[in-house]
Amino acid sequence: MNNRLRISIPVIGGKHWLGGITYVHALASALKSLPDNKRPLLQLVIRPHDIASMPYHQDTLESFDRVILIGEATMIQTALPSHLKAVTLATQRSLARETDFYYPVNCDVLPDLCSASWIPDFQHIHLPQFFLEQEIRLRNESFSRIAAEARAIVFSSKNAQQDFKLLFPESRAKTQVLHFHTQIDEKLFSRDVNSIRQLYRLPAKYIICCNQFWKHKNHLLLFEAVARLRDQSVFIPLICTGSTEDYRFAGYFQQIRERIKQLQLQDQVRILGTIPRNHQLQLIRCAALLVQPSLFEGWSTVVEDGRALGKKMLLSDLEVHREQATGQTTYFDRSNAQDLQNKLLTIWKSSEAGPVPEVELQARITARIDQQRFASDLMKLAEDTIRQFNGNSPAEKTPLDPAIPNLQHLLQKILT
Repeated sequence: MNNRLRISIPVIGGKHWLGGITYVHALASALKSLPDNKRPLLQLVIRPHDIASMPYHQDTLESFDRVILIGEATMIQTALPSHLKAVTLATQRSLARETDFYYPVNCDVLPDLCSASWIPDFQHIHLPQFFLEQEIRLRNESFSRIAAEARAIVFSSKNAQQDFKLLFPESRAKTQVLHFHTQIDEKLFSRDVNSIRQLYRLPAKYIICCNQFWKHKNHLLLFEAVARLRDQSVFIPLICTGSTEDYRFAGYFQQIRERIKQLQLQDQVRILGTIPRNHQLQLIRCAALLVQPSLFEGWSTVVEDGRALGKKMLLSDLEVHREQATGQTTYFDRSNAQDLQNKLLTIWKSSEAGPVPEVELQARITARIDQQRFASDLMKLAEDTIRQFNGNSPAEKTPLDPAIPNLQHLLQKILT
């Protein structure tokens, strides 16, 4: 065991960012799937500010070999599973002696630790209207610092990597795209899928949208399309899961409820809020169609779940959605309710309620191949970064302006 590569993954995500939780789970489960002779020693790093998020990571703990508790995080040691060995450190500076590779450094840089920074996306550049001014400033400062100081930077999509190269052409960091893939627990397929559907009192056939209720997720366009079809006597039940809190726009969910009432969709749209992930996956399995109307994504975990379950998907026409394309996917103009309406009608008429066993079986095989590729790419990232960190002298910092980049200048570069 002492010869195994020690890969440390920090806790990220929580109540307001479930995607971070899914990302940690995807990383850990992919590495755990490797053959014994290639599998690293997996360590979960828990910092003091991560304590509140730990309940959301309980299902992932079994994938780790040990935990590294930093500072006050040692107080949760007694609540950890018995198989997990714990290492306690006074500060994060001590991590270097306990790890060979640390990832992801989420929207930040640790230049003195063998690590890779992760930039999920540049949403604040494409959709600045959905961000607070302070948020935009902090993101710009953070990404400028990463571009100047990081040795390795990871993006979840080619689309995000291209944005980075347009915004920071002077950066000398090595960039890499790491497409993450979710893996569905095989136990899920042996359970009674319809019992979960019945638990929530859902009809036999419906469509599902699994997004937190943030403005850029574009629920209102989907409601409009469903209402138009209702006016044509086509009744399509829509089930929505996801957090109803938008920290940027506190009153947004109330606008959602009011719009549903205005469109008279109270009997047609069911909002379940945040539900257990295994319940959500079973409801996706039962659905006739998975809809993702978002105005922006970095690399959609919802689409990855749809891929792994072999679902028909109707996705907004984002470049990153096309990058995630599967044979079961149709795209619509994300600003055009009529286009969404037409395509939704066509797919609804030709679709049956799920699950479809033969389609799921093929998707499970493909998902396993995707996971193996993901694990292999992740190990290569770790090995390359270790060689770069240990074999080269620290790279000269790129002379980037640490001040807030000019937003209009960035917008012009990235959108033209």
